[in-house]
Amino acid sequence: MGAGPFEVLVVEDDEDTRDVLVTVLRQHGLDASACSTGEQALALLRGHHFDAIVTDQMMPGITGLELVHRARDLDSHLRCVVLSGYPAPRDVDVAWLRKPISTDALFDTILRSP
Repeated sequence: MGAGPFEVLVVEDDEDTRDVLVTVLRQHGLDASACSTGEQALALLRGHHFDAIVTDQMMPGITGLELVHRARDLDSHLRCVVLSGYPAPRDVDVAWLRKPISTDALFDTILRSP
């Protein structure tokens, strides 16, 4: 990690899950912010630098995978993790964790994801 805080944007439409993810990431020493839609995430990414995003796959509007592709158009170095209850599609080019997730796996995946 760099000199400043490692900043993670959590994108999750379920408020309880979103709150838990932010709490866990903060407990691991990361600076976590959150929003509930992919559209909100893209607006935040246009105005602020984040080191990583953690996004749910199934959300109203754009999916997590679509968000990742659009976010990487804004910042090709952005680390991205998609959370889903389903297996990753073939040839997916992003870190993918199946729910339920372990907090240690989430933390480790954020730090090593491409």
